[in-house]
Formats: sequence, C-alpha cells, structure tokens
Amino acid sequence: MLVNCRKLTLDNFHVIRGFRNLKQLTLEEFYFENGFTEDISSCYKSLKYLTLAYGYTESLHQIAKLINLRTLDLSNEPVDEELLVSIGANCKLLKVDISDCSRVTNTGLASIVSLPDLESLCIQHLINIDDQVFCAMSTLRQLDCNYCTNMRDAGLIKLIERSENLEHLFLENCDYISKELLEAAVKATKKRKNQVMLKLHLRDKNIRRLKASVISPFLPIFETIIDQSEGFYYSGLQSFVGSYPFIEVQKFTSP
Repeated sequence: MLVNCRKLTLDNFHVIRGFRNLKQLTLEEFYFENGFTEDISSCYKSLKYLTLAYGYTESLHQIAKLINLRTLDLSNEPVDEELLVSIGANCKLLKVDISDCSRVTNTGLASIVSLPDLESLCIQHLINIDDQVFCAMSTLRQLDCNYCTNMRDAGLIKLIERSENLEHLFLENCDYISKELLEAAVKATKKRKNQVMLKLHLRDKNIRRLKASVISPFLPIFETIIDQSEGFYYSGLQSFVGSYPFIEVQKFTSP
C-alpha cells in the first residue's frame, strides 16, 4: 500500500514487474504521466485486488489486461467509456468502485453492470448516469448510489424486483426517488423466496419524506450517517454498519 506517493517516480515503479506473486496493490494520491499501468498489467496472473484512487495519470487502459482481478477501486480517476467497456469484456470482477469519476456515462457503466459475478458496486457522485442503466443483477449484494442526483424510481424498481440477492441500497441525496420506489420495494421483498432482507440507507430528510402505506419485515430503512474522515457508514446512534464496498457489512442496528 502506497499512500500520498507523489514523489514516487516511474523509474522506481518498474520494479513491480518482478513481483510475480503480487495479489494486492493500493496506490493513492499518486502522480504518473504515463506508462505505470503497463508495469501493473505485467502482474496479470496474480493480481486480484487493485486500488488506484485520487491520483493523476493520463491513461488507465492497460488495467483491462488484469483478467484475474476481483476487486477494483478507481475512485476519482480518468475513467472513460472505452476503459469500462474493455474491463467489462475482459475482467471477472466481484467489486467495483468508480466513485467521483466524472467522465462515466450510462454507456460505460452498462459494461460494469453486466459483469456476471458482480457483488458490490459503488458509484457515488456520478452526475452523468441515471437509473436507466440498471437491469437484473442476480449476484449483486450492495449498490451505493449516494449523490447520484439523476436517479429516479423506474430503473431502481426494476433492479430491486429482478435482483433478489440485493441486501444494501444506498440512496443518500437521491432526491428524485419517491414513495413509489418504497411501495415497489415492499412488494418485491415480500415475494423473495430466499428471505434475503433489503436494507435501504437514506438520510433523515428522505426518510421523513417517504412513507409507504404498508410495511415489509424484509425492508428495514436506516438513517445513514457518514464519517467522511474514516469512510464508514453508521446507522442510528453511531451503531456500526461497516465500510463499503471492500469490507463486508457485518452488523446493523435499527435506528
């Protein structure tokens, strides 16, 4: 793990080509003009967990060569449609975080949504995508759409109805969602044969605004309190919820 590594040069980084058993790599707040992703792609046989977040580079397209990658975090990176299409075609990812990647549109995101084994997807602060990109995602367990301001009911309702393993849906500051979403989620969770509980995570203002006429024991709603300094989600009176998306949620306490 290398954090705040702005003084690390490409000449120093070439050494990674010799790390034939490297399984996990984290780079945050880095600065490389070009070429370093070629070094990373040389570890395609072993690398399974990759974080490249809040740094600077001209291109990330070599990342799509990491065919054994399972977890990918590209938060606040120059992610474009071409890269996401390549990743969708070549990788078998379980967890993806592309939060704050301002270039992402529905076209690129559709390739990630279509990943057959995807379990966790974090797309916070994506202002150029909307709910129409979502489809049936049978393996999806966690979806974080916080601050995706174009999210509306229709696509999210389809997702809930067709994704029976979905356990956590984060919708903080998605102000276009309405009571219709809540009503549909109640009906969908009652029909679930696997008895998986869907937990909706909303801010207090949304909880007060959305009131369903019926309730479901499989649809608890949690007030989300976010500790930005630690990146943790809490519910109720600071009860531990868990970090997302790369550490599995372990405990929930109803507010």
